[in-house]
Amino acid sequence: MPHRRGFTLIELLVVVSIIALLIALLLPALASVRATAERLQCVSNLRQQGIAALAYTQDHSGWFPYIRLSGDRMGTDSLNRPHQAYWWYHHRDGYRNLGHLHPGGYLDVAEVLYCPSFDTPGFTFDDYTPWPTPARPPGFGDTGIRVGYYFNPRADNSGNRLIQRIDDAASGRIIGSDIIHSTEATAHIERPGWSVMHGDGSSRFVDSQEALDIIESVNVDRNWAAFNDVLDVLEGRR
Repeated sequence: MPHRRGFTLIELLVVVSIIALLIALLLPALASVRATAERLQCVSNLRQQGIAALAYTQDHSGWFPYIRLSGDRMGTDSLNRPHQAYWWYHHRDGYRNLGHLHPGGYLDVAEVLYCPSFDTPGFTFDDYTPWPTPARPPGFGDTGIRVGYYFNPRADNSGNRLIQRIDDAASGRIIGSDIIHSTEATAHIERPGWSVMHGDGSSRFVDSQEALDIIESVNVDRNWAAFNDVLDVLEGRR
C-alpha cells in the first residue's frame, strides 16, 4: 500500500497566507458593494416618503406635514433648531413631521423611516420596537420617536419653515434628507454624500465634500444660515 504524504507545515502556512491575502483583497470590495446597496436603499426610502408626503398634501389643501402649529393653524409651522425635523412623535404634542403620515395611512412601513447606513443610537428602527414604542435613548432629553431622516428642514433665521405648502416646493428644493448635523452623524461618510428628496417626490444621492466641509467648520444645528448653505450645496445652487 503506497504511503500518502501529508501537508508540510510550510505548505500549510503558504495556503493560510494565500487565503488571508484573498480575504484582505475581497473585504474592501465587499464593503464597497454593501455601501452602494445601502445608498440605493436609502434613496428608495426617501422616495417612498416623498410619495406619501405628496399624497398627504392632496388631502390637506396643499399643506405638508408639520412639526406643530400655533393655535392649531396651518402656516405657523416653525423649528427651534434643524434637528427638530427628525421627530416622528413627541410625548407632549403627539405626531410631528413624517409622523402625520401614519394615522392617515399614507406610510405604514416604518423601516423606510430609517437609513440602513445610520446606526447611531436613537435613530434606528430597533430603538422603538415593538413599533411604535416611544423611548428616551441615552443622551436624549425627551421621550418620543425619532427617525433617521430630516423632513422639510429648511427655515429662515427665525426658524419659520420656508416650505409649508406644495406650491412652495419647486422640484429642485429639498424637502427630505439624511441627517445633516456633524461628521459623526453623517450616514454615508465614506463618499461623503447625502440622500435627498425633492419637492416633486423624486430622490437621489448627492456626493458633496463641500457640504461636509461646511459641517466640519460650523455647528450647523445652531446656525440656520450655515445649515441652509449645506442645503444649497446639495441642491446645486452653490
